[in-house]
Amino acid sequence: MKKVDIFSNGYYRNNRILMTLIGLWPESSMSEKICVRISVLVLMISIMIPQYAFLFRKCNNLDDMVFGIIAQIAIAVGFAKYYFVVTNMERVGRALDQIREDWHILENSPAITTAHTYAARGSFGTKFYMLTVFCSASFFSITPLKQVILDRLSPLNESRPKIFMLDADYSIYGIDANKLYYSTLLHSYFTSMIVMNMIVSVDTFVLIIVEHCCGLFKTVGILLKGMELHDSSDGQCQIIENAVVIHHRAILLAEFIESSFTMMYGFVVLVSMILISITGLESIIKIDDVAEVIRFGAFSAGQLVHLLFMSLPGQELLDHSSQVSEEVYGCNWSSISATGRRLISIMLMRSMKPLGMTAGGFYALHLENYGNVLRTSFSYFTVMLSNR
Repeated sequence: MKKVDIFSNGYYRNNRILMTLIGLWPESSMSEKICVRISVLVLMISIMIPQYAFLFRKCNNLDDMVFGIIAQIAIAVGFAKYYFVVTNMERVGRALDQIREDWHILENSPAITTAHTYAARGSFGTKFYMLTVFCSASFFSITPLKQVILDRLSPLNESRPKIFMLDADYSIYGIDANKLYYSTLLHSYFTSMIVMNMIVSVDTFVLIIVEHCCGLFKTVGILLKGMELHDSSDGQCQIIENAVVIHHRAILLAEFIESSFTMMYGFVVLVSMILISITGLESIIKIDDVAEVIRFGAFSAGQLVHLLFMSLPGQELLDHSSQVSEEVYGCNWSSISATGRRLISIMLMRSMKPLGMTAGGFYALHLENYGNVLRTSFSYFTVMLSNR
């Protein structure tokens, strides 16, 4: 029987594909990763140069600059996520190895059902996030085609002015964007999809790690409840030892997430607040153009989902790590041997401090703070609107 690898043909196949496409999969060959990363870098620079040229050459007031600033912040968010995975590639590889080892440890245990449950949640979350972000990007991208479609359906004596997806001055390359409209539009679409993939790949990778970690914490509780079926002290001690090992492995993954990505989240949360505010301002600027309002409304919705998707894993990790101490307290301590009580005390002391995710080491990522970020973003928006 063919052995199923969870990343190649199992629950996390989509995550592997997404990361491979932009050179982030640690198990790809070095030559493949280098070639893909160079291609990504060249493509991103190729769109940033005309965008900056537009900002410096053709923007005479704040209203003209807003859209260009939005695009640059979105690119910065994508690059930040990309950079932190690349610089932590070795640790990312070790995390993948640990997940495979965890599945091997649990494969003959009743707790394997829990591992499947949480892996399925990670897979569903990945697909849902992909669909949401790329649908939002599609709404944002389709507006430039409005004039082309109207020219076909309701032609005028002359062609309507063309709308570009991004504000970019291609004349810096010696290119007339109006004459090569479809080529420049395709260039904008392709580079935008790369940025979206950077964001989705990293966010969903963190999601599946968190879901696996939460599954391990849940497994600890299942193992401890299983002690009731064992009267012998040796059997109880074996179960507690297994629970301590699983708990330790869950802590290692949680600490990997925090140490590897906390600075990334610090930057992303900060610029996301600014981005949400500026996008709201752009919607007000374009209030007379329904298509543009819908366009930026979809983009704003995508940003809110993006921020929520960073907060939900943190909340879930916090909740599951906190439940371990409750499971330990719920054990029938009077029926546990002295050796077993010493072992379980180790786990109890470690579980007293819940684990979670932070942005920059000081801002906890959970649903309560998600609301705080939205309120702060709205405050920035009102200030920008009053000073416009």
